[in-house]
Amino acid sequence: MKIKTLILLIMIVTFASCGGSTGTTSNTGTGGGTTNDTEANAEASRLSTVETDLLALINGERNDDGLPSLLRDVGLDLIMLWHVTQMANNMTLSHTDENGRGAEERVRYYSGDDTVRCSEIIQWWGGTASGQVHYDGYFNSTEHHNAYMENGIYNLGGAEDVGIAAVSGEGPAGSQFEGNSGSYSGLVICNQGVTLDINPFDE
Repeated sequence: MKIKTLILLIMIVTFASCGGSTGTTSNTGTGGGTTNDTEANAEASRLSTVETDLLALINGERNDDGLPSLLRDVGLDLIMLWHVTQMANNMTLSHTDENGRGAEERVRYYSGDDTVRCSEIIQWWGGTASGQVHYDGYFNSTEHHNAYMENGIYNLGGAEDVGIAAVSGEGPAGSQFEGNSGSYSGLVICNQGVTLDINPFDE
């Protein structure tokens, strides 16, 4: 039976001076492009079509409202994939990662850039994974909707950089959804792209 319930969380963006930095094309910081087993396993479980469809739906809504499209950034993508994979592996739903870092702190740590500003939205959805169902979950949550539309405290000034990931995983442990199949998704939206000093999969 398909589960129609969502568990949703939102990270309140913290503000810092952006220092006039601009987004850059990023690398993964993997030391010559090598990929370790953990990263390879994360890629294998990645729901790439879900990610593509979800971002297209979000960008369609943003464009209709006069906002620029969010463009995937390699560095932000890797950070988000690592966090979503950790949530799926540990069956947890949290903006705080296993190292005790929130989204913006996580991006600043792995990039070495303490000026980047970010917000994050994550969720677990039970049942068949699709970009549409994850989008519907975000759209129907006021805070999540405000975050990707940059309303109010989530205004990053017309952000154009995003990391997005979706991974299959059972429902959060200790919840009524534990043991049920589903998928985790997350977006980290930032005011600039990043080049990683540290690959999170290497720690």
